[in-house]
Amino acid sequence: MGFHGVRLMGNGTVVERVRSFSNGGPGIVVGIGSVIDSMTFLNGGTGIIALMVRGSSAEGNRSVGIFIRDNGVATSNNSNFNGGDGITANKATVTGNTVNSNNGFGIAATCPSSIVGNTVVANLRGSIQQGGAGACTLANNAQ
Repeated sequence: MGFHGVRLMGNGTVVERVRSFSNGGPGIVVGIGSVIDSMTFLNGGTGIIALMVRGSSAEGNRSVGIFIRDNGVATSNNSNFNGGDGITANKATVTGNTVNSNNGFGIAATCPSSIVGNTVVANLRGSIQQGGAGACTLANNAQ
């Protein structure tokens, strides 16, 4: 595709078991919805943009691997070799993810966020970045 691989902006949208490969822009974008058991790789923008992402993989995308909208959840995902941050989380919960070898931070969080039980190593700018007002909760992350 010349731009988005999949773009569904309605509330409650679910994308499940989809592979988005080599699109000109973002791989999978949903509004206030979920991406489950899906894969994006080698897309020209962000791999996945959603409120909830579970069991998915973002590999080698030009920008951020996985972008979690405000108050969302990222759990049990892999985000590796992306051109930007592995996971960007805005006041969200990030748990049980593997985030390696991205050109930005492994996880870039706007606080308050909860970042628990992730493996975050070998990212160019560092493991976990915290910003915004308030404090983030960090626990049991392998860095």
